[in-house]
Amino acid sequence: GASKRQYARKTCFTAVQFSCGERLFSGYITDIGPGGIFVEISGEFNGINSGDRLILTFPHPDSGVDVRLEGSIARVLEKGVGVSFANLLEDLLR
Repeated sequence: GASKRQYARKTCFTAVQFSCGERLFSGYITDIGPGGIFVEISGEFNGINSGDRLILTFPHPDSGVDVRLEGSIARVLEKGVGVSFANLLEDLLR
């Protein structure tokens, strides 16, 4: 079907940790766009629901400096979660 995304995404493979509620998860950002990312999670992640708030920490793709962002779960899929951000992430896509 047609994509609902209004911005281009860029493929990447960046380790990420995130907390959702009291739980800590780790995975990999497999694609990134100015409005959100997809995080592939290898372990168990039951209990994460669309709309949940989370805090992510990952190295900036260019500088390597840790970035800390707040986002919300946009969708939960079999392999991981889509995360959306209130503020666009243009600086991560340069």
